[in-house]
Amino acid sequence: MEREVGIQGGIVLELEALVRETMELSGALASEEEGLGVLPDTPGLFYSILVEDEGFRIEGLSSGSLQGNTRSGHSLFFQTSSLEEAQAVEDELFHRKFPLPYKEAPQWRMIRDELNFTLFFFSSDSNHLPLGPLGEAKVAIRSLGALPDILEGKLSMSHFHCDTHSMELSFLEPSPCFEEIKDIFLTGTFPDGGKPHWGKDRTLIYFLRELAIIRRFWLEVEGQL
Repeated sequence: MEREVGIQGGIVLELEALVRETMELSGALASEEEGLGVLPDTPGLFYSILVEDEGFRIEGLSSGSLQGNTRSGHSLFFQTSSLEEAQAVEDELFHRKFPLPYKEAPQWRMIRDELNFTLFFFSSDSNHLPLGPLGEAKVAIRSLGALPDILEGKLSMSHFHCDTHSMELSFLEPSPCFEEIKDIFLTGTFPDGGKPHWGKDRTLIYFLRELAIIRRFWLEVEGQL
């Protein structure tokens, strides 16, 4: 009987120790979250950048509310306007390995001036501005091919060509609408209020909005490397 009590007492002590360790760990995690400050109550992404073997990976998860979820061990976060935007970034960029330095790798690139704008979907030419891995060329061709019909009558377009290699746009005169299009690719900036002045085609706008958020996220990643 005394031996049985001893065993039971040992079990009780072990359980108490386990409970104490669990509470201490929970307190440590809570303190860690509190130390990060108040997260915004918006959709977005929690992510980490893992550098390994002359390359890097982006790991993380999308969230409908950054404030309502824990970081799950990820040290960085990125806000989006919707869960769909966050999921677009996750689908395109997460769980993939990218080479370092990435600016030398084949990727979307562009050249532009006040009247001309050319996108290259898979280029390693150092004379072209690198934009990052923004998506598949075949998807871009299908969506961007609608631009001439949408822009007709809104911009004095003099040339348009789109194939598996690139998309070319040329105009007769500078235009704020043309600048909006370029800013999507340069800075990941979508027109204020999400309503561009140059068209209402839902499919194209959805595609360009996704491109903009992927580009903006990629700029943030580049700043972390």
